[in-house]
Amino acid sequence: MRWSVGAATGTSPDPETHDGRVPPNAFRSRYLVRFAHCDPAGIVFFPRFFDLFSSALEDWFQTGIECPFGGELMVERNLRVPGLSITAEFLHPCRMGEFLDIDLWVTRLGRSSFELALAGSVSGKPRLRAAWTMCVIDFATFKSTPIPEDLRKRMQAYLQSS
Repeated sequence: MRWSVGAATGTSPDPETHDGRVPPNAFRSRYLVRFAHCDPAGIVFFPRFFDLFSSALEDWFQTGIECPFGGELMVERNLRVPGLSITAEFLHPCRMGEFLDIDLWVTRLGRSSFELALAGSVSGKPRLRAAWTMCVIDFATFKSTPIPEDLRKRMQAYLQSS
């Protein structure tokens, strides 16, 4: 199953997200698939994956690049990182009681935007992959703003090498 959400204007992202190969410098979060994530068949209801993607993003900001969402990013810096587009491919179902690993890495760093790749697996077996484009905005003006240099440097540690 493939599901894509693109920007309202312009082209939609290519439905092929990435090849699923996780680079060694990827950030990993692990989640127990809970009853609350699942439909009556006991598999994750696909919109819930987007909640898990957001959790992985928050985890990456918290411990990967050491800029917690609820403190430093949103309060001290008054910044936000809205999504511009996301493309997801669901390769195999995830079931209640499994542990889902979500690996996240940076595929592009622009002036104020960045692209992430995500790969989900259970016991090393691929279950999903996604590509997510985000931008940094100044919350006071709601306009894009350059990625702060200290965050850019920390994000580069997760940049996929060519």
